[in-house]
Amino acid sequence: MTSSAISSVSDRCRPCTTNDHDALAAELAEKMWDYARRGTSDNAPFADAGAHWHHIFRQYARASWIWRKRQMDDAIAVLQAAVDRSMQGVQTGADVRLALESLRFVGVPAEAIRYFCESCQSKNDIGRSQSLHAALRRIETFRKDAK
Repeated sequence: MTSSAISSVSDRCRPCTTNDHDALAAELAEKMWDYARRGTSDNAPFADAGAHWHHIFRQYARASWIWRKRQMDDAIAVLQAAVDRSMQGVQTGADVRLALESLRFVGVPAEAIRYFCESCQSKNDIGRSQSLHAALRRIETFRKDAK
């Protein structure tokens, strides 16, 4: 891979949306595959390496998707437990903060997370219950939409 290709990849590393990792992996796989196909007999061993990297990047994209789904499932389970505790008057703790950070990392929009946090702070028990359940349902929609 050329230094310009590497620098363009490093330029794209930033807090990601849900599809960035898959798109980047697919783009890298295509570039490697194209480069390998254009190879001459002088760099025939690299043609095999290109096919190998194409396979690796496709596997990475799949693993990345599975990892994000698992992260979302785990974080949402923590939030559901927090909602149950909140109904019993117990305040949310560090586990909820970590779950919210995980959700943000895997691409749940900040406004959905902020809405959940604001719902946790409501003084009215009935209003808090309704707001927390609504906020949790909103976050769960992102789990269904994750790609």
